[in-house]
Amino acid sequence: MRASSLSRCCWGKNGVEERKSIGKLSAFEQNALEGMLDTLKKRYRPGRRVR
Repeated sequence: MRASSLSRCCWGKNGVEERKSIGKLSAFEQNALEGMLDTLKKRYRPGRRVR
């Protein structure tokens, strides 16, 4: 298994073998994440074709 410092994953012959925690998000990061998720949920629906 090979660890990647960029993705915080351990890779094996079948792809990702283990995900590593990135730690606790700051309040700023948590707010940004929630804002992005809201946008994604509103704009992209399963089965919708993206051009």
